[in-house]
Formats: sequence, structure tokens, C-alpha cells
Amino acid sequence: MKYSEATLRYFYNTFCSGELDIQDVAVRTGEAGYLKNGDKIKIFCRVEMNQIKLARFQAYGSVATLACAQFACEWLQNKAVNEVSHLNAQQLVKALELPTVAFHSAVLVEKALKQIIC
Repeated sequence: MKYSEATLRYFYNTFCSGELDIQDVAVRTGEAGYLKNGDKIKIFCRVEMNQIKLARFQAYGSVATLACAQFACEWLQNKAVNEVSHLNAQQLVKALELPTVAFHSAVLVEKALKQIIC
């Protein structure tokens, strides 16, 4: 599969990969996965005074899945928690110029983000 330059840039520069201590009361997590193809993502956000100070992810799956997770974590930095819902799968697809067959990767991120704001 041929990926866009934007997708590959986020895939090769996954400096937000990692995890945060889930025992920390300031850390919120969201997780989503597809059994069909094995893609899975977990997003960690440290929230202080209703603002996301740090975002990290763990992911297993395709180039698109890792690129979507990296993009989302970069986007989340210093956002208010109520802004999290502004990032959705369609925006990820557009920003990363994802092929139609990789749409599920963007949906995974959107599902994980919804858990963070609950």
C-alpha cells in the first residue's frame, strides 16, 4: 500500500510513543482495537487543571494506525479536555491523506479519544 508523505512523516517520527503511569490520578486513558486485523491503540493523557499537558500512545498495527496515534498525541498537547472531541476520524484521514482502506485506523483513534473525555 502506498502512503502519503504526511502519513509516513508521522509514522517515522513517533516521539509520542510510550505510556504514562496509570496509577497517577491525573492520567486518563482510552483504548480501542479491531480483532479482525489486530490493530490496537491506547492513548494516555495527563490532565492538569482541565488541560492536557502530556499525551502518549501505545499501538500495534499498520503504518496508518501508528501515524494516526502520533498525529493525535501531538494535536492533544495543551488542549482543553473539552476540545478533544473536535478531533475525529474524518479530520485524521484528511490531515494524513489516508487511503480509504486505512479509515479504520482513524476510527480507532476517535474511539480511544471518546473514552478520555468520559
